Amino acid sequence: MIKNDKQLKITKDSLQDFRNIKERMEADATIDPIKKKISLNSINGEILAFEKDIDEYQRLKAKQISNLHIEDFNKFSEILIKARIAKGWTQAELAEKINVKEQQIQRYEATNYETASLARIDEIIYALKITTRINVVGLCPTTFKVPNGTDFQAIERDQNKLSNLRTLIPTY
Repeated sequence: MIKNDKQLKITKDSLQDFRNIKERMEADATIDPIKKKISLNSINGEILAFEKDIDEYQRLKAKQISNLHIEDFNKFSEILIKARIAKGWTQAELAEKINVKEQQIQRYEATNYETASLARIDEIIYALKITTRINVVGLCPTTFKVPNGTDFQAIERDQNKLSNLRTLIPTY
């Protein structure tokens, strides 16, 4: 994911490098055809990924994207970054809105907001005026198939021991 104009330039340069490599490889008749096909498939995959990232970043900056979707809550940090880009704000402008230094926003984005507190994330959501709609929250319990003859009392004893030790690692 491209997070700023500097990364956009780097990605565009990398895309051009991969296109040049592809062109040279396609023209090289000395490469084993099977190796060439495998290599070209990999190169084409990278080219497509670069093109997709560039397109998404440019569409965000042009305010052509108004709804963002995530399948996994662990990707929520991407929403914060994409929302900033879609607002047309730099990292410095977001920092100013929530009264922190630009470097702090840079660190948050570099680590995908892993170091940000929930309160800070809430401030950022408010500053960016992000509205959310949660469609599904899965609360399904995990079930296991237990073989016949399992000693449930032994399992419970071991669980109690581990619980009392406050560890998941048994000590024997």
